[in-house]
Amino acid sequence: MKKQYFLFSVLYFISVFIHASEQNDLFRYLDIVKGNNWAAKTNLYKELADMSGVSDPQLFDLVELDLKKFGYGKISDDRRQIETIWGIKALASSGNIKYQNTLDMLAEKAKDTKVKRVAKASREDLVKFSKWNPVIVSDEFLTDDRTKEQALWMRFLHQDDPAMWAHAIRSAYNAFSYEDEVFSQLVRDRLQGMYKTKTYDHDALEFQAWACKYLGGDLDQNYKFLKVVARQAKSSKVRRWAIVATEGVYITKHRKLR
Repeated sequence: MKKQYFLFSVLYFISVFIHASEQNDLFRYLDIVKGNNWAAKTNLYKELADMSGVSDPQLFDLVELDLKKFGYGKISDDRRQIETIWGIKALASSGNIKYQNTLDMLAEKAKDTKVKRVAKASREDLVKFSKWNPVIVSDEFLTDDRTKEQALWMRFLHQDDPAMWAHAIRSAYNAFSYEDEVFSQLVRDRLQGMYKTKTYDHDALEFQAWACKYLGGDLDQNYKFLKVVARQAKSSKVRRWAIVATEGVYITKHRKLR
């Protein structure tokens, strides 16, 4: 009984600590958005837009208010333009559909062409992040042997969304992250279930192509499988990247041997 009470106490204090930390971050964000330091605001907006999972309307209502003030007219100040563009991206990353109308209005009525273009693209991002944010903020698959980024990629691969798979595998490839064997096996399993099926879905094809590139980083495990993909994949794009994944690394090894 004492052990159970002790464990409960530890978990309680950990949850309180995490909540307090999140509140401190929110207060810091609010202070920045309320201020006039364009560099601090721009950096914050970049941080929020980069898969932060933050969606608190208390914060994004202020971001929206800023965009309504400065986003519609002509913007002659480059710093203001950059701040506005990243503010739009940050607003979209909230995933809160209540901001759809503001992004629509900026996409239609903004006089600055760059602001208008970013607002148009961000309308799709808003819908995307409405689905992605709950997955981003989860801590599922996070272990002592796996970083937060690796755990996020695992969660994305477990969703029924090819856009998430494509994002996860592209990020893992660019990070040169090959040490997680469970992740690599999951990538192989996903690709195994897809490459023989014809599809015109952009995200599904992106995942398959990047999966070939990623698996090519460990040919000891994946060479035979990728050779099969290179022969049998329905998509010429996927076949091409499977060939590159195998022959490209072979050429590199051959040059090292000479």
